Amino acid sequence: MSTGPERVVVAPTDGDSVHLDLRLVVAPGDGRFHPEPPVVVTTEGEVVCAGDVIGHVVRAAGREPVRAFCTGFLMGLLVDVDDQVRAGEPVAWIHPVAP
Repeated sequence: MSTGPERVVVAPTDGDSVHLDLRLVVAPGDGRFHPEPPVVVTTEGEVVCAGDVIGHVVRAAGREPVRAFCTGFLMGLLVDVDDQVRAGEPVAWIHPVAP
């Protein structure tokens, strides 16, 4: 039982004040995600350029490349090898840098 005044914490109206500059790479279509081999693209810390292929979405109709749309550090993959993904689902995240 507390005998002192209650401590009140007031959150900012705009939510979290931490700003993270990151971009999500999304699957271009439905299928199974297959990243590029590590000799082509590693999953953490490597710089990728806009247009670089980081993996493919595989389905019966063929393979569709998953491309980085900006230049930056590939911070990690958000799905595992052969995971089922849907169009627009985030599969990787990039911390952008100036080209």
